[in-house]
Amino acid sequence: MKKRIGWIDVAKAICILSVIIGHMDNENITKVVYAYHLTLFFILSGYTLKKQKIDKEFIKKKFSRLMKPYFITCICITIMDIFNTIFLYHNNSISSILSVVKIDIKRSIFASGSIRYFGNYNIGGRIGAIWFLPALLFAIIISEFILLKSKKWVTRYLIGICLFVVGYVSAKYIWLPFSIQSSLFAVPFILFGKWIKE
Repeated sequence: MKKRIGWIDVAKAICILSVIIGHMDNENITKVVYAYHLTLFFILSGYTLKKQKIDKEFIKKKFSRLMKPYFITCICITIMDIFNTIFLYHNNSISSILSVVKIDIKRSIFASGSIRYFGNYNIGGRIGAIWFLPALLFAIIISEFILLKSKKWVTRYLIGICLFVVGYVSAKYIWLPFSIQSSLFAVPFILFGKWIKE
């Protein structure tokens, strides 16, 4: 079993708590938290990243660690929404319950932390602070791929910056499932964290 680095775990925990606090809709707190929380989290993720082969075992391990909690939380959100519809809003019709489930499935697939609409299309509402779990999964896989395919740090950074730009520009027109664009934003920071470690 690999030895954990205490200060990294503490710093990541602070960043994760900051993500949650930043989604509490307090403008002053949000400004402070958004100045560091995810940037630092992704840099720390890169610092602890070990260059390894992207195979079935690697994907399975990362999926289990990041997406199982994501899907469990999405299921809990759906159950809470059904409960609220029946007992808080006193609406127990099948059509209302199915409508709530449909919206929750859609927002679970899109995994948006803040965006709800693209033009006239409603992606089903925000999933909230847990959007960073699928974003982190894809960011780690993409970063590992870059590390394996390129040996020069200049090339790695150029690829990372290009992916950042693709994510930024494409997010203005369409929101891809499971926070793919957010994962593209994260890649340069993960690579930076890996560079610091090396």
